[in-house]
Amino acid sequence: MQNSQNRTSQSALSATPSSDKISYHKSLLAFESNLIDKLSYIDGSFTVAASQPFLTPAVDRAENVWMITFDCDGRLDPQLAIEFTNLCGGADRMCTIDGDKLTPDTLNFYAKIDLTVNLNDDKRDVSLFVGQGANKFGPVWWLGGLPLANANATILLPFVNQAEAVVQVLQVTNRDGDLFQLTPWL
Repeated sequence: MQNSQNRTSQSALSATPSSDKISYHKSLLAFESNLIDKLSYIDGSFTVAASQPFLTPAVDRAENVWMITFDCDGRLDPQLAIEFTNLCGGADRMCTIDGDKLTPDTLNFYAKIDLTVNLNDDKRDVSLFVGQGANKFGPVWWLGGLPLANANATILLPFVNQAEAVVQVLQVTNRDGDLFQLTPWL
């Protein structure tokens, strides 16, 4: 898997998922909400450090929990963290479990996902980015995107109608280090 663009990272668009018999590191990220109608990985958006093998992420569902499995030989890369932060729109559009950090220093990989949220039979699509870094305790997940608002560590996902009036606000919280939960915010 050569990177012809001579960049630090490569997206799945410019790389071929590996089919070699390599021992990959499996990483599972989950989203829980009875409002999520669908979660999907955006083909070609998985971005890893140059020359790192990977498999295309898989999405599964068990009741109100949606799971994405990432298989890759990740390598922490500061360039991936910069790209991820820029794609998300900056520190006020991201959240993590890593304490009070506002942005990642390094990431193993990142990818784009789409959520379809059902608000009283009004289905709304939301594009977000997920990324995985690490600290001394293990993997650290990041979630971000322009629809998110980080207001003093309260992460909100607002929905508006055509008149731009707020119809629903969901709060995003992190449980157990690898599960983001979306609940109505009062």
